[in-house]
Amino acid sequence: MLDDYFQNCMYFSSALLNRAITRMAEETFKSTGLSPTYAFLLMAVHEQPGISQKELGEALHLTPSTITRFIEKLIHKELVLSRNRGKAVIN
Repeated sequence: MLDDYFQNCMYFSSALLNRAITRMAEETFKSTGLSPTYAFLLMAVHEQPGISQKELGEALHLTPSTITRFIEKLIHKELVLSRNRGKAVIN
């Protein structure tokens, strides 16, 4: 009975779908050693060389601090380069 109640709830149904999609994405990118978010960030940088961290954040719907942290990790892994252009950080 309780299962029926939650099964008809949009919030719990969307959360279930989100978890399923996350598992599929993690499995897909497992061989790269990167999480799906890191992989998509790397694809965005590859697709648009010179993209700013601000543009990456807007495209991926991530906060500036999260983008900075992700970029720093990718720089450490030597997967991206970063340079400053005025106040902007270009990848």
